[in-house]
Amino acid sequence: LNVITGFFCEHAFDMAQADRDALVQDQLRDKDIYMAFFTEIFHQMDYDTTGEISIIELEAFMSDARFMAYLAHLNLNVLNAWTIFRLLDKDADGSVSIDEFVTGLLRLRGPAKTIDIRTVHFDLGRQSKVLSEFMAYTDVQLHSMKESIDKIAK
Repeated sequence: LNVITGFFCEHAFDMAQADRDALVQDQLRDKDIYMAFFTEIFHQMDYDTTGEISIIELEAFMSDARFMAYLAHLNLNVLNAWTIFRLLDKDADGSVSIDEFVTGLLRLRGPAKTIDIRTVHFDLGRQSKVLSEFMAYTDVQLHSMKESIDKIAK
């Protein structure tokens, strides 16, 4: 009985490993497919062939039914070009490079995960603390300036 149980357990482990390997291969294949499609779309959007997309080029492409359908397929509900542009323009230089475009869309696809939400929550908490400290510093400086002005005025 132990031999039979051992055989079935070993077989189950082998099957689980094969399933994991197949899942990883599927995910890598899907990523390659997405990257190829995003690269193709990028080159279509880049009308002036600068290697970067401007907000104007993105807005012009937002009326493309194929592009919008693909964004919907990726669970990206984009209301306007500016929304997606600011999310893709990682370095905030006013244009989106092919790397920003491809990696940005890969990062944005699918529904938000718990780690994404927790990351935003953490970043907002940190920003709130920095802003509070800056406001306190500004308040002290303004108070000091007011006192100096009051002394000069007397």
